[in-house]
Amino acid sequence: MNKSRVAKDAVLAEFAGEDSILLDIEARRYHRLNETAAFIWKALEQKASNADVVTGLMSEFEVSREKAEESVQRFLSELSDRGLVRADSDSKV
Repeated sequence: MNKSRVAKDAVLAEFAGEDSILLDIEARRYHRLNETAAFIWKALEQKASNADVVTGLMSEFEVSREKAEESVQRFLSELSDRGLVRADSDSKV
């Protein structure tokens, strides 16, 4: 799996218990995150590889690799469609 990178500097993330949101300042849009999505976003902010995010999800939420990979790919696809993440072409992971 590759790495994904936050595509915009103008995205603010706020995490408060189970309530997590992203604010895309340029688009003036809020994106509410569930617990899994918040975990993935935090990992992206830490520059974790997609494979590391999958491993982290498996550990944190006690899910299968298949379920974790599906969750990561679906969320990254949604973020990419909104212009919030991009694939890191320099990644060899």
